[in-house]
Amino acid sequence: MTDEQRVDETKLARAIDYYGQAIAVDPESAEAHARLGKALLYQGNVVEAEPHILKALELDPTRGDTFTTLGLYYWVVRETGSGTAYRRAIELSPNDADALSYLASWSWMQGRADEAEELYRRALEVDPLSLVRYADLGYKLAFGGSRDAALTVLERLVRLFPTAPGYLAAARISEALGDFDEAIAWALRARQLRPADPEANGMLAELWARLGDFETAAQFETGPNMGLLFWQRRYDELVELGEEVTIDHPAAAAPRFLLAFA
Repeated sequence: MTDEQRVDETKLARAIDYYGQAIAVDPESAEAHARLGKALLYQGNVVEAEPHILKALELDPTRGDTFTTLGLYYWVVRETGSGTAYRRAIELSPNDADALSYLASWSWMQGRADEAEELYRRALEVDPLSLVRYADLGYKLAFGGSRDAALTVLERLVRLFPTAPGYLAAARISEALGDFDEAIAWALRARQLRPADPEANGMLAELWARLGDFETAAQFETGPNMGLLFWQRRYDELVELGEEVTIDHPAAAAPRFLLAFA
């Protein structure tokens, strides 16, 4: 099972190198170009990603994963076309969990909550061993006020992923439900497993700041944190950081929500 939600920069750099080697061996490989383009997007290297994405489309316009990457590219550079590209990807590859999840996030941003929920459920059905699918669906349900359904997802999530990333996902769902004591408890469990984890500490800082206890929040603060900046109403800093975060995590909807609020 896959329980990490963060990009491992070392592994990502290695993947980019291998995809580059694959293209050197076979310059006409649409798959290699598409995958390299996607990896470069996750690295934040949009300029180098673009020609590989376009080359993949030129070589084989019937690959679903290429349209998934194209949609992600439009999302990152904030151009129209993401939704259309994701829908085309799903037409070509109905079981592409990434395309389903990305379209769900896009639909949610367009105010299409019911469609987003359905797509997140489909992504989980085709990719049931990935933490991110449970986290996405649980957060959407919680944010949308479907408390019982969200708690059902949360309970299954922590049974399958009794890990620091799993507990952090549970904390996010609890936070969206308004259960701040439970959210802090889950985040503390994550921190027990990974005491130096900046994500666990950052989330605890954010939760305490949300409760208005900035003194306690400062004890956990390890660096810039969008949520913490938001609750401290440091909006200029939040926008500056958010611009960087949306490049580093192009598929994540939450940073864009915070940017919109700011």
